[in-house]
Amino acid sequence: MRYKQLCEYIKQFRSIGLTTGSIGCSVMGRELYFVKVGNGGRNIIIQASIHAREYCTTTIAIKQIEHLINYNLGEYTLYFIPMLNPDGVEMCHDSVDFNNLKANANFVDLNTNFDAHWGQGAQNQQKAGLANYIGKYPHDQPETESIVQFTKKLSPVSTMSYHSRGRELYWDFFAPYFDMRRDKEIALVLASYLQYKVVSSQNSSAGGYKDWCIQQFKIPSFTVEFMPEFYSYPIPQEAVLQEFNLSKNLPLILINCLS
Repeated sequence: MRYKQLCEYIKQFRSIGLTTGSIGCSVMGRELYFVKVGNGGRNIIIQASIHAREYCTTTIAIKQIEHLINYNLGEYTLYFIPMLNPDGVEMCHDSVDFNNLKANANFVDLNTNFDAHWGQGAQNQQKAGLANYIGKYPHDQPETESIVQFTKKLSPVSTMSYHSRGRELYWDFFAPYFDMRRDKEIALVLASYLQYKVVSSQNSSAGGYKDWCIQQFKIPSFTVEFMPEFYSYPIPQEAVLQEFNLSKNLPLILINCLS
């Protein structure tokens, strides 16, 4: 999905009465849209396409919004951010040279740019490039700072980050023991629904949104790696829609775990 298509969906969602808005702007001035589903006081943030080449996750997020709008979510509200890295997504679409791009327009990998053991990840890079560059300091990119401020404003009870590939679910990041036990129990339920593998990221991850949420808020926070590993980028649309059909109720499963 391209940014222009996302903008059309935002207009459609607004026209049927959903609350939409922007959490900020990208390096190139593109709006970072959110869509609100539900009216409860317990907030869950779901963000997608933080990595440019993984824009198939925007499609999954949009399809989940369409699927969930008629559900009664009770005391919960879902805030979807379907495309956190629109500049990177557009770069992927506009040039075959960027098929493997994760970074934003400044060639910073946004999912290494958060203040959570920043710069200590196994694959972190100190120079700008297609992937893994951590930036000059935490939250130095407008996309990262925007979601940081938005998350602080909402004070969520949980978050999910949508990525691709691997059919894996990552769940931990140096949380206290009792929080880890709670979070792993939820991770096992989510992974069972998806038929994914549960993976610990404690000794490899750093600077990610999930990592920062766990560290900052002590909440269950998860990274979901959609799609089988064998796909190369760009991932075929028919495969993306198939993956959505397998995962369309994932936010509901998370709500049930938190209730």
